[in-house]
Amino acid sequence: MNALLDLFSTDAFSLHLSAFILGSIRIGVFIAMVPFFGPQVSVAVKMPITVALYIPLHPFMLTIIEPLSFSAVGDFFGFIIIVLKEILIGIIFAWLCSLIFYVALSAGVIIDNQRGASMAQSADILSGAESSPLGSVLFLAMVTLFFASGAFLAFLNIFYTTFIAWPPTEFLPALLSSNTAIFSAQSLNWMMEQTVLVCAPFILVALLCDIALGLINRFAPQLNVFILSMPIKSGVCAFLIIFYLSPFLDHSEDLFNYMQESFSVLNQIFGR
Repeated sequence: MNALLDLFSTDAFSLHLSAFILGSIRIGVFIAMVPFFGPQVSVAVKMPITVALYIPLHPFMLTIIEPLSFSAVGDFFGFIIIVLKEILIGIIFAWLCSLIFYVALSAGVIIDNQRGASMAQSADILSGAESSPLGSVLFLAMVTLFFASGAFLAFLNIFYTTFIAWPPTEFLPALLSSNTAIFSAQSLNWMMEQTVLVCAPFILVALLCDIALGLINRFAPQLNVFILSMPIKSGVCAFLIIFYLSPFLDHSEDLFNYMQESFSVLNQIFGR
């Protein structure tokens, strides 16, 4: 028992524990916030994933971290500031990574709304967000491609470089600058632009169906053709998705590339 207490009280153990605490906060918050590790994934699963993603980072953390000490009041408040800063960084990176998945989710919701199937909206089984059937399909397709294509490994490489650009021991670099606000607005604008771009063919087809039905109703007012509006548009959109899924998955490569470029720009904003 005494030997175990002596082990826990050594400087080496304190160094390893300090490195793990400060290095895993950013990763843990990221895992908790991204949509592909949504509320349906339990904490018992997220914690081992956090530890597994932290392990390759541990040797680097040992070179920049000193053992935590709370001998003075200032040390404790400094630790709290660092923890809050790491939580904020994790939220920012999770939001940035989530944009490409919300593009697919939002596009599916808009498509289902245009074809008259918005009443079928329910909570997505993975992200937990309100979604439609087609939105869930496109979202799951993006998640599957993200992990199966190796994009997740490329993303991890970028994510680990953020610890070099903004080490846990540093407090507040350029986070509150105007460049950060401009970058956030541009990222949100990009998400809305890509959402409209993805769902544009379906919106156009639904509009043409409505125009055709309107012309039929104009020349044959005794026919209530709008009863057939939803099944016709649903059938046409279902037929179109067969040919659209392959170009959509090809376009997802551009979405992943944008995510990589965004992290590079964010690292430059942070001052490295």
